[in-house]
Amino acid sequence: MIDRFPFFRRHLVLLLTVIGGLALLVWFTFAPKTVEVDFGIVRREAMEVTVDEDGMARYRDIYKVTAPLVGEIQRLTWRSGDTVQRGELLATILPAPSTLLDPRSRQESEARVKAAEAAVQRAEAQVRRATGELEQARRYLERDERRIQDRLISEPVLEDTRQAFQVATTASEEAVATREMAVFDLRVAEAALRSGTGIDAEKGCQIQAPVAGVVIAVPDESRRVLAPGEIILEIGDPKSLEVRADILSQDAVRVRPGQSVRIEQWGGDTVISGTVTRVEPSAFTKVSALGVDEQRVWVTIAIDPGKLTGALGHGYRVEVRIVVWEKADALLAPAGALFRSGEGWAAYRVGKAGRAELITVETGKRNPASVEILSGLEPGDRLILHPGDRVAPGSRLRLRSREISS
Repeated sequence: MIDRFPFFRRHLVLLLTVIGGLALLVWFTFAPKTVEVDFGIVRREAMEVTVDEDGMARYRDIYKVTAPLVGEIQRLTWRSGDTVQRGELLATILPAPSTLLDPRSRQESEARVKAAEAAVQRAEAQVRRATGELEQARRYLERDERRIQDRLISEPVLEDTRQAFQVATTASEEAVATREMAVFDLRVAEAALRSGTGIDAEKGCQIQAPVAGVVIAVPDESRRVLAPGEIILEIGDPKSLEVRADILSQDAVRVRPGQSVRIEQWGGDTVISGTVTRVEPSAFTKVSALGVDEQRVWVTIAIDPGKLTGALGHGYRVEVRIVVWEKADALLAPAGALFRSGEGWAAYRVGKAGRAELITVETGKRNPASVEILSGLEPGDRLILHPGDRVAPGSRLRLRSREISS
């Protein structure tokens, strides 16, 4: 049989081939592409917001032992790190002949002794007042601890009472330290008076340790002539070790005494716990590494009892994390999954059939790793991390083999 339409049949096959090729080209050009993404999971976990900053460990109570008179000091045998006991001989100063007091100088020295005695009496009064305030704060704390059990007061009231007790404790310790310094100044004034009224020229003036502690600095160990008031050495009390950190003023408004602190990166394997004891009421200007003027505030942190380590010393660098907010059961989303959408926040959720769903969320507190979710998401939702412009509502998704932790 003769084929009457060979030309038509050949061109039909060619036309169908061209149409099919164009259809495939349109499909590969305009069809939604599959995007490979990382993802994180919304979970209920404990959350905390911290203020992180570098700090420095220091001895709160430092005693600078100074020369009470003009004279020649013998070579010192003390070195930094040596332990001294209260009353132990630190140095001997041979008085110069010119240190003999004339009547006017003797009257001045006697006046200094009387002023030092008055300072000791004032310090004693401060100790008595601080001790009374501490006892009162302790009674209030014991009272409120009983009242909280009977539901007569709220938890914030008890927390304020505890903070007041801690502040009173610190004030009492400072008053005792002030008294010890006043007593030491009195001894120095008395030694200066004795230097012109009968010190043995051969025995010299013997300088004794005002307190027990550790030698932290010896400016010069050589034998030399000293002027009155020149520092011989410095003594610190290891039991008074604390941490000071300067933080930005906008962070300082969220920090208050009584907040817990984690002390890290001090060189050991453990984390040392502490408590904020003081936030300075005034700020100071500090130039940052980028040359920007910053307003900073000093924060003092007490190391919790039993957490002191002999490896941590005066002037050592540490990192502190001050916990300014915490919640035991918060709905958390990875911080890298959220982005701005108008005036609020949004995220891409992995929906059905592996497609992206744009979700508007309401957020609460946040830290560098996580964001508190108040509404819009549920536990177990999978969110796309750092979607960028590759992802749009309805995009096909191919998840990587494992979750990227926030």
